[in-house]
Amino acid sequence: MRARSRRATATALLAALAALVPAGTASAATSPSPSSSASVSPSASPSASAAVSAPESPAESPSATPSATATAATEVGGARPTSVLYVVLPHPDDEFEVWSQVQDTPDAYKVFVLLTHGEESANCLPTMPGYDPAVEPAPSPLPLGPWTTTCEEARLNSWRDFLSDMSDTDPSVPGTFRDRGRVERLASRSAPVCRRDADTSTCARRDRGARLWTDTAGHGSLVVFDLGDRDLTSQEVVWAMRTVRDNPTKLGIDPSLPSRGVVGSYANTDHAGCFTYGHPDHLAVSEALIGTDLGLGPQLAATAKDDPRATVTGTVSTGPLVAAFGWDGSTGAHARRYGWLWREDADALTSGRVDAYQVDREGQRRLFHVRQHFRVAFGPPPPTAV
Repeated sequence: MRARSRRATATALLAALAALVPAGTASAATSPSPSSSASVSPSASPSASAAVSAPESPAESPSATPSATATAATEVGGARPTSVLYVVLPHPDDEFEVWSQVQDTPDAYKVFVLLTHGEESANCLPTMPGYDPAVEPAPSPLPLGPWTTTCEEARLNSWRDFLSDMSDTDPSVPGTFRDRGRVERLASRSAPVCRRDADTSTCARRDRGARLWTDTAGHGSLVVFDLGDRDLTSQEVVWAMRTVRDNPTKLGIDPSLPSRGVVGSYANTDHAGCFTYGHPDHLAVSEALIGTDLGLGPQLAATAKDDPRATVTGTVSTGPLVAAFGWDGSTGAHARRYGWLWREDADALTSGRVDAYQVDREGQRRLFHVRQHFRVAFGPPPPTAV
């Protein structure tokens, strides 16, 4: 989704509210492929203990802290996680951009590292311009505006619900979550962490903690930072990934498992024949993955198929494709969970009116596409996936 400027969004928010409210790790050897086990060992867990706040829901309260419940995976199809795959995302709806690397990987413990809450979305205006009650469920809670807690929670809930839906057809995907609350005092290198909201001249938050959900079947973790929608920097991306790398036990990750690599979201500003997407947060992820060795094996950044630097191709298989988008693009988990975030009626491929994000099943004229291409850094290119 292409967000409007902060000033325009803030102005629209005030107008909407006025209408509704009455007056009165050390570097290690790289792995050969993110789809096969690697020889990269995460660094030892720091000695400082994590401070984990109580989960929001008493019903989900765990009986132990994350450090006491590090990955105890249930076998899926006869396989147990033998390595860790890190999936780094700027926003809680970007995961399908790299799904070809996530799908059907029962041997990978998947750590989804979310860098922002997507809190600047104009679809969080009280009027909810992207929500169509005739075709999709309402977000929960109903958002009261960009940069509000209700917007953040609605987006995070939609994200977890999407993953849960996808796990129904691919049990290797984490989908049944236990809320571990906030994890504080994470050992990390210093970085200029700063979330900027409507007033871009000042930091709204400087949050070095993370929220954590772990999959009850042991297939993965969700690590959620709050680094600022539309003001994410590549330095913050590197800081977040190193923080996850250096604190495995505190974040529900078995420190004995090697890393198979990192995969990150789509960006493209140079190839007009493919979907052009220069969102600053996506560019920050791409720059970090291509420019800085995180010591976690090969680092894959999703890019355009016309990018001559792309050396890896993956294809989303039919099962997860249909689970996400249905047969017509409007009946799957993506439309069900993210339909309220779609407010551009014209489809990028057909220019016709659509009610939800669509997937390009042939090329790359839409943000979400079946055939996915990646640049690779800091590791030998893995074999092309088909």
